[in-house]
Amino acid sequence: MAAYSVPIGTVSYGALSNLAKSTYGQDWNTSVFKNVVTYETSEPGVATKVALGEVDAGFVYESTAAAGKDTYATINIPKKDNVLQTYQIGVMKQSTSKGRQRISRTSCSRVRASRSSRITVSGRSPKSPIFLQFRN
Repeated sequence: MAAYSVPIGTVSYGALSNLAKSTYGQDWNTSVFKNVVTYETSEPGVATKVALGEVDAGFVYESTAAAGKDTYATINIPKKDNVLQTYQIGVMKQSTSKGRQRISRTSCSRVRASRSSRITVSGRSPKSPIFLQFRN
């Protein structure tokens, strides 16, 4: 599992909390955390530990699981329990360069209009976590 201080860790903790509330209960949640072997500092670190068999399972992003589909078995987190990451984007008011402000506004407009932002809004973000385990 990733540490809470890294993005995949934050959403993993959230998903576990949601699963405990909706389905499994607090005792289950407590037992999950008692069995955590390591708190990794990155999402690739979690995937590597699973692939090497150093841990039985972990949470990674959909894109990582898809790339290792022949290596990992995956369990999708129910949509109602999943945690979707969101990121903010904007132009700093204090920017003194008109050229930088123009470039920043153009970049923001492109992101808001891009296909990836529509994917995020519809809940199909490649940054949604899924449960991953080594495929025997």
